[in-house]
Amino acid sequence: MQRGVDKREIDEAIKGLDEEVERNSALALAMKRWPAVKGKSERERQMKLMNMLLRRGFPGAAAREAVRKASASAAEAEEWDAPEEPFEEDTLD
Repeated sequence: MQRGVDKREIDEAIKGLDEEVERNSALALAMKRWPAVKGKSERERQMKLMNMLLRRGFPGAAAREAVRKASASAAEAEEWDAPEEPFEEDTLD
């Protein structure tokens, strides 16, 4: 008696996965987890998030894209949240 799942059945199941759904799932998880990822540098945070996605079974390309988009989105949001410099009105002397 053989244990496990036949390789052919695994290949058929994997073919059924939609790449777009996989990319969207990776991005959603990356966006959710990015704020909690700690690291000394942006690069370290990206690597930690990338490794987490790979451990969850996402393909490398989907994980890379998700990490890139999540970190870029967070950087853009930080720019919007940054305090603005006070506006100096032109004064007539």
